[in-house]
Amino acid sequence: MIFGLKNKKSERQGGADSLFALPGAEISLETRFGICSTGKAALCLHDTDGMEFSNLIEDTKKFLERSGAESNVSYQVSRDSFGYIWIVLHGQKIEDLVATVNAVGEDVAERGYSSQVLAYVFEFKSENGPDMLYLIYNQKQGLFYPFVPLRNQTRNTEVELKVFAVMKEELPMQKKFELWYPMWDMPLRN
Repeated sequence: MIFGLKNKKSERQGGADSLFALPGAEISLETRFGICSTGKAALCLHDTDGMEFSNLIEDTKKFLERSGAESNVSYQVSRDSFGYIWIVLHGQKIEDLVATVNAVGEDVAERGYSSQVLAYVFEFKSENGPDMLYLIYNQKQGLFYPFVPLRNQTRNTEVELKVFAVMKEELPMQKKFELWYPMWDMPLRN
């Protein structure tokens, strides 16, 4: 257990190996598409009532404050208009973001709240245009999928499919397109 108090067996089904493949895949995103990490990632959690979950969020903040100096990753916690809790991470190296997301995600699972995790989100930006690309990781399945939001809650499915075609060779990707859920108004841009 990373920093929690309980010793529950992890409920997480997806493996950390899937998540740790992302830094290598970033090289392909950059060389093939001119897409680089913005240095932002996030965990999105469904809020739940109860003191134990509130303690989890407070323990997570303490962990991130302590580990931030060593990993050079800072954080902020916010809620979106749907009531989800976002733990947004800022760092210079994608490896540090992946390691921090994984550490927090493992603790959430070990404390019995893996069902509260909606997704892990990694933000990328195109060198050639304004499009933001998000690789969304469904930790329950251990699979990624691309999301390229546009204005007025539309998405650029053409770019998503191109990214999928390249990334399926490097990352475990969700092949069922109907499970590529959009995540609108993410607080990563703040």
